[in-house]
Amino acid sequence: EKTAGGLRFIAELESGRKRNRMDHLACFVAGMLMLGSRSLPPEEVDPRWEPLAADLTYTCYQMYVRTPTGLSPEYVNFNVQSGKGQDMSIPGDAPQNLLRPEAAEAVWHMWYYTGDHKYRQWGHEMFLPFLKYSKVKFGFSAVSDVRKKTAPK
Repeated sequence: EKTAGGLRFIAELESGRKRNRMDHLACFVAGMLMLGSRSLPPEEVDPRWEPLAADLTYTCYQMYVRTPTGLSPEYVNFNVQSGKGQDMSIPGDAPQNLLRPEAAEAVWHMWYYTGDHKYRQWGHEMFLPFLKYSKVKFGFSAVSDVRKKTAPK
């Protein structure tokens, strides 16, 4: 699916009904597509994989940078008719960040295979909020609400 604002996402199908939402977990698809496009025999690769991987990686990056803390929620809802900046929202039942690695993995695969420096920058931008909002004495902790700028205790 794609929003009017240009975000591509993987919609969910639940009991035969399409839901315009994407879990953070689905961000692994971008890395999987990029890895497959560069490591499988050419005759097995669909030419749509790399552009889709790039688009999904951008959406996963936006799941981070559009929140007040810079941390991604567990999932986001999409309004496909809305324009840029208004096409993604955080639902009330999923504002938590559970330290999931899928978006970082997608960004890494995109950087590794394309060499495009923007992916390193995105990864850095995604990592810094973890230091600010998740770092605790002996590691990192989940964040209960990415909409609230509350540093860990």
